[in-house]
Amino acid sequence: MLRTIAAALVGVALTAAPAVAGVTCYGELSAGKTASATSTDLTGPVTVTASGLQGGVGLGCDYAIGSTVIGALARYELMDVHSTLGTGSIDIDQMWTVALRAGVKINPGTLVYGLVGISGTEVSYPGLEIDPTGITYGAGLEIDIAVENLTAFVEWSHTSFDERKTALGANIDPESDTIRVGVRMKFDLLK
Repeated sequence: MLRTIAAALVGVALTAAPAVAGVTCYGELSAGKTASATSTDLTGPVTVTASGLQGGVGLGCDYAIGSTVIGALARYELMDVHSTLGTGSIDIDQMWTVALRAGVKINPGTLVYGLVGISGTEVSYPGLEIDPTGITYGAGLEIDIAVENLTAFVEWSHTSFDERKTALGANIDPESDTIRVGVRMKFDLLK
């Protein structure tokens, strides 16, 4: 249900964007590293840490008001995050995010921004699958590079997923931090 609502909000934002002058949209490619900590009482109180690489794609639109930029983005990332718990492996292999971002251009080619939104993932363990959603927040730096309409960015985000009670009666409470770098190809809908 939450995924459907988030997808609808992004769809409305992206389809309404052409009606607004000064809207710049973009597609992005990113790669990075995720570190995750999952608290569980499956085998007694324990926090399991995991880390791995991820890569993703995204779409977004921004509206500039002077040096202030506000916008929305949606991204999907494939991940290879895993750790061992007992005889099994905790695995996270994908995550989606829908977020609002706002920032300030500190010069014509450099944007400092913050973001807040929702993310969802799937956490698996032998005999157990959960799909928590949670609040994501973070910050980033985006700079123009030598290729027209192409920017590079570096971004940190933290996601606190909702605690879930599993079919085995255990509570699982995952969190993750991600550092990503990437490029965005921009196009102006209207000037």
